Amino acid sequence: MGVCVPFTPFHFGPALFFGLIFIAFLDFPTSVVASVIVDLEPFMVIALGFSYPLHGFFHSLVGGTLVGFAVALVMFKMRHFTFRIMKFFKLGYVASWKSVLTASFLGVYLL
Repeated sequence: MGVCVPFTPFHFGPALFFGLIFIAFLDFPTSVVASVIVDLEPFMVIALGFSYPLHGFFHSLVGGTLVGFAVALVMFKMRHFTFRIMKFFKLGYVASWKSVLTASFLGVYLL
């Protein structure tokens, strides 16, 4: 019997790549957070031994949409904090609602 490992760095790499390339249009921190946060569901299933599918509700269209909106709301509220982090790394940063929402949904569904 093999070991199932749903946690991989494969989501993080594309989020960094596309987030930096499209930094003028997408909120970089949001794209990174959104691309990884959906994998908390399978992690919890394995870590806590839940009798639940690895890719359950939050990997569905409805669940992903809820996660996308939740991440966008939280990251938009935290934009002043993320601004300081981006400034430290000398990355230009302006977070509009549109850039945060777009980055959140792209992160959840594509990255």
